[in-house]
Amino acid sequence: MSPQAFIIAIDISDAALRRAKELYGNDNMLQFIVGNAVNIPLRTNSVDVIVSIELYEHLEAPLRMLSEAYRVLKERGALLIATPNARSLSAIVRGEKYIELKDDTHISLTIPEQLKKNLVKVRFSNVNCFTNGFPLLNIIGRMLNKLIKAPLGLGSEILCIAIKDSNKRQIKRNFHNDEIQKKKYVAR
Repeated sequence: MSPQAFIIAIDISDAALRRAKELYGNDNMLQFIVGNAVNIPLRTNSVDVIVSIELYEHLEAPLRMLSEAYRVLKERGALLIATPNARSLSAIVRGEKYIELKDDTHISLTIPEQLKKNLVKVRFSNVNCFTNGFPLLNIIGRMLNKLIKAPLGLGSEILCIAIKDSNKRQIKRNFHNDEIQKKKYVAR
């Protein structure tokens, strides 16, 4: 671990954090906090990077988690998120037998485009999402993408990287408002 990196591990489960402390707790650059992803117990603009792995699908209100991540991230901070892909090749082939559907705690399964829309909705900019899978699936996916001229994203996992850049978003808003003002002015 980098001597400059301070890591805060947050989990709703005290038992999970106790286990993590047993495994990694001797490092003074690591802190464990019991907390909730929709009400993160950290100050606004206080974190450089948030990593959320296999959490989104378990939340009743995943947009609230994304908003909270945005709130606690510093300007130009990054959110890395991974969640099962409801449109994976496995989901298509297995249908109702798709393993992610069998887990009763998976209440917010999504597809890459929807996750990206949700990240943008809560004001993240520079959002990149892709799916992963075994190499043959990636080759098949690329071939199908070319055939239908649309990204399918058939991998089993959605991976997204989203950047908090409120200045970029503000510039876009101002530009859009300027264009509206120009049209009003010219129309007079």
